[in-house]
Amino acid sequence: MKKALGLGGKPWSVVGLCRAAFFMLLAFTLGLQLLCLTVADFRGIGPSKQGSLGPSVGYFAAAGRLLREPIKSGLRLPVDKVPPLAVLTGAAAKAVGAVEAAGEQTAQSRTDSHGSTGQHHDIDGGTGSGQAQSGRTGVDAADSSKQVTLRKVEQDGVVSAARSDSGPDKGFPHLAAGARSVLEAPPGKARTRGTRGKDGKKVDSGDPAVLQKYLRRYVNLGKAYMAIAEEYEDADLATDFAGQLQGGCQAALLAGLRVSPPEARGCMEALKVLIVRGKEAEYDSAAVVAKLRQKLEAAEAQTKTVDLQSKLFSQMAAKAVPKGMHCLAMKLMVEHMQHPDIATRSRSADPETVGNPALHHYALFSDNVLATAVVVNSTAQAAADPSRHVFHIVTDRMNLGAMQAWFVLNPPRNMTVDIKSLDDFEWINPQYVPVLRQIEQANMRNFYFRSAMVDIESREGQDPTALANFKYRNPKYLSILNHLRFYLPKMFPHLPKVLFLDEDVVVQRDLSPLWAIPMGDNVNLAVETCGEVFHRFHTYLNFSNPLIADRFDPQGCGWAFGMNLFNLEAWRAGDYTEVYHDWQQKNIDRQLWRLGTLPPALMTFYGKTQVLDKSWHLLGLGCNPNVSIDAIEKAAVLHYNGHAKPWLELAMKQYQGYWTRHVAYWHQFLQQCNIMPP
Repeated sequence: MKKALGLGGKPWSVVGLCRAAFFMLLAFTLGLQLLCLTVADFRGIGPSKQGSLGPSVGYFAAAGRLLREPIKSGLRLPVDKVPPLAVLTGAAAKAVGAVEAAGEQTAQSRTDSHGSTGQHHDIDGGTGSGQAQSGRTGVDAADSSKQVTLRKVEQDGVVSAARSDSGPDKGFPHLAAGARSVLEAPPGKARTRGTRGKDGKKVDSGDPAVLQKYLRRYVNLGKAYMAIAEEYEDADLATDFAGQLQGGCQAALLAGLRVSPPEARGCMEALKVLIVRGKEAEYDSAAVVAKLRQKLEAAEAQTKTVDLQSKLFSQMAAKAVPKGMHCLAMKLMVEHMQHPDIATRSRSADPETVGNPALHHYALFSDNVLATAVVVNSTAQAAADPSRHVFHIVTDRMNLGAMQAWFVLNPPRNMTVDIKSLDDFEWINPQYVPVLRQIEQANMRNFYFRSAMVDIESREGQDPTALANFKYRNPKYLSILNHLRFYLPKMFPHLPKVLFLDEDVVVQRDLSPLWAIPMGDNVNLAVETCGEVFHRFHTYLNFSNPLIADRFDPQGCGWAFGMNLFNLEAWRAGDYTEVYHDWQQKNIDRQLWRLGTLPPALMTFYGKTQVLDKSWHLLGLGCNPNVSIDAIEKAAVLHYNGHAKPWLELAMKQYQGYWTRHVAYWHQFLQQCNIMPP
């Protein structure tokens, strides 16, 4: 007992006996108080309406912690510095009084406000927020799942207890340290602690970030109470909330970190008063929950609609031709018509060079003059010997003149460019090309060309199978320029290999070493994308269809389309164009795949694709904001696959510079069409 009382081996003294007597009295008093509260709990009149021991134990623990510090200090001080017995007795009496006040206030508040929302008036999120409040003691009604703690407030020499709700893991961390004020505070001097949040920062510290954080909490809670008041047609309270929120509070919130501390505190105090009024209104909790649930469901439906609108508008923006690029094409067409020799000069490329199998040949199919110019210029700048590289460009009749005018007026460095129109290939017709037959069907035209006219508020707009992903309804997936890549052997009958490039790529390294890679009987040389956004076969193909499930591995690795070296000799030997035709005809109802040219290519060249090192072809610059800059710098070809094309305002600014460095912004036509650096 001596050790427990902190007396060590010292002999008993009058002071020690007094201490022992005091502790026995204190234990008896607190034990009796706990017994009374427990009986009250079981009878349903105490702090816990359900007859639980939780609140009683909480009060007892709080009182014990409140007394622990002064008792320990009193026992271990020298005899001449021991606080008077009256001080210790007064502390015990005040602690017991605090327990009694807390219990009575809880019982009263649970009786008077059983429909309360269960939130404490001090909503700044701090455990032990403990600011002195005149005329307010006890606790508010609270959820029984939360712990009950007591914060001690001494004002004008009177100790009172206020309740603070915290999570089950909060405990009573502030009471032990705060109890020192019972011994140390001069009589009549209030000692309060600053309001703190969960991060330990004081709300009244003057830190703009902290003030802004708590101001936003008050504003959000104020909006919630205003909505509830409106639902219950409490016009006065709703008007007061609206006036406060739309006035100084909203301005303070918009000021951000520039908000002044007095302004922020004034707004929070005003909202706190209104929130107390809202709690005292005693709205029916069940009805409030039902109304809020209705609002939540309505908000979720609106969010879904907005998400669909966002996808639709994004696709529309990606499909649209920027005004500047349209202007450029028109000016080039005017130049082509005013100078008839442009067409002649464009077709004056040496036939022996164009058909020389010993050179490096590229195929590019596009109606975008500016994008095509970037691909050609970047390839020429990266090539060790541009004279050994030949570009074969195919476009449609509408853009042929513009394409010819650009490359005649701006020829690439020592590189041969051969430009042709789709009309130059007589075999491109609906009888031979399945895609052209599909375009003639009304259901295909409606699916791919009328997606922007779908009313998302209609039943069709709410059909998840019809509008699950707008990218499947892009007309470019039926464009003959997009499918022309499957006819390379027929377009270049005398060439052994051709490197296919998409219009949305930028070349950063000499690509000549690709032609030295032996391919054997493989048809396609490409980079695999198993670890990328687009990866395995099951992502592209419908394996619920037996035509797919019986022939392909769902875990097979996909590969990237956009920079591919094709072995045309092996292609002709296997007649893979007819394999493509067969799959395209079987997918007339879009039951095998839905997206573009990659799925039929995966099936056509299944088992005939040779893997290329990933540093040759980097994807994602048009859809992935997290592409590594180090990987970009090392890549031979950058691919802006996705909606965020580098020539659109949708472009990702962190990657756009790799493309714009190859644009001739100095050209008079670009300047006249307001095509300027971003």
